[in-house]
Amino acid sequence: MGKLTGLPLFAIIFGAIGFTGFFLLPPITRKIINQKIVLSNGSALFTFWKDMPLPVFHKFYFYNITNPSEVENDGAKPNLVELGPFTYRLKTHNTPIINPNGTISFYRNRTWIFDREASVMDENVTVYTINAPLVITLTWIEKVSFTMRKLIEEFLASVDHGFIIEKSIKELTFLGYPDMLMELGSIVAPKATAGYNGKFAYFHHRNGTSDYLYTIYSGVNDINKINLLTRINGQDKLGIWADEPGENEACNRFNDSTLGEMFPSLRNNPTQTIKLFTPDLSRTLSFTYQKSHFLFKRLETWKYLFADHNFASPSIYPPNKCYNSLLTSYSFDGSNETLPSGVFDASTPNYGFPIFLSLPHFLGADPYYLTKVNGLSPNETDHLAWFEIEPTSGSTAAAAIRLQLNIGITRSQAFKRSHKMPNIVFPAFWMEISFSLSSDFVGLLILINTLLSLVPTLFLAIGVGLAGLFLFIASLQLIIPKRRIRINGCLNILTCHLYQIVKDDEQKILDPEEMNDDRN
Repeated sequence: MGKLTGLPLFAIIFGAIGFTGFFLLPPITRKIINQKIVLSNGSALFTFWKDMPLPVFHKFYFYNITNPSEVENDGAKPNLVELGPFTYRLKTHNTPIINPNGTISFYRNRTWIFDREASVMDENVTVYTINAPLVITLTWIEKVSFTMRKLIEEFLASVDHGFIIEKSIKELTFLGYPDMLMELGSIVAPKATAGYNGKFAYFHHRNGTSDYLYTIYSGVNDINKINLLTRINGQDKLGIWADEPGENEACNRFNDSTLGEMFPSLRNNPTQTIKLFTPDLSRTLSFTYQKSHFLFKRLETWKYLFADHNFASPSIYPPNKCYNSLLTSYSFDGSNETLPSGVFDASTPNYGFPIFLSLPHFLGADPYYLTKVNGLSPNETDHLAWFEIEPTSGSTAAAAIRLQLNIGITRSQAFKRSHKMPNIVFPAFWMEISFSLSSDFVGLLILINTLLSLVPTLFLAIGVGLAGLFLFIASLQLIIPKRRIRINGCLNILTCHLYQIVKDDEQKILDPEEMNDDRN
């Protein structure tokens, strides 16, 4: 019995070391890998996030009105022909301030450059389209004083164009064109027209500018919050939607949303919904999980589709009730003073402009909208918005964000030149912002995904192997003669220090005769 003293403890200690490696090394290794994919100085992801090196395409598809005079003079149904894409390369640059609380604040600068090779034709081509400044002015009239209203009506009498105008794509997107009503806007609504300088374009004065001051989680303190928005312009909620207590929480909140480049790891925290904050709508849009597949060879991605309830009317989806309108009423033909489902009233974040957003070709919207125009054919392949997310890293592997801009036209007695223009939610154009990872970045994601997925398996093998090795070494103490151990001092560096610990205890219980033999 004396010969076994201390040996069970010996085996337990070395076995524990092996199993400790199994439990502790994977979290340590995962932490090291996570440090490489958080948004912090020196990480590869941080450089990618500051200046996205991949090409992002912003495509415009304008609707050309082929029967302009019949529509305006006779109230005919508009015949629309889609022209596009007119493609611009979108470059973004984030100017970060790293905060000590694990967040990053930044302005996002955006620049658009026309890409002729990726476009259907030159941006100088002209289309017949809706006269947005006129429609906007007629909406403003309802909110001004009687004296100002009379002034605007006199001004409108001198306008030499009607509801439909011919303009180039270049003028309609970024360049802008001079407009007398925009000059008037500097008097009637100076805040809404600031920066336009008497010109109008849908994206005028945005090229080369920033919109909000964003604050996001860097992932340093919690990798599961990486890139999630926490503040916009220093506030933790928007405060522009419905004022009723308890009803504005969902609409004004932007927590759990990102700007789209990446999301927290979905594999560690699987979710059926991801959220995208859209500055032009001042709200979040939800995308729901559809399937897991391999968009790229050897790289699994999860596909998320534009949620049905995003633009649903409150009667269908009650939480949308808090998206209030700055328009006085809806008087579109057949609408019964209620906006049919499938179109979002964006007048509130756009200074009361009668702007409505939908999916292209009114995909998923009430059939009412398609009955008012000819030439639209919605289909999910071309018109649905979606994300492809690599679930382990949370990176967006590909995306296509598609939205259609519509202008609401209602009857007004202020513009006496024409009374035949139909009351309609008029589709002006739709756009797509898209990108897809290059082969180099796909390879990098495959490598990261492989490393992270191999950590448990790798260290299970290492842990069990070490435990087995140490137990084997410990078991040698049972079969190797003590004389050999004492002559050699220890078998190897792994057993030497433990031998020294138990040496004195063993000597105390050894038989005196054996001790004398050992000395000889």
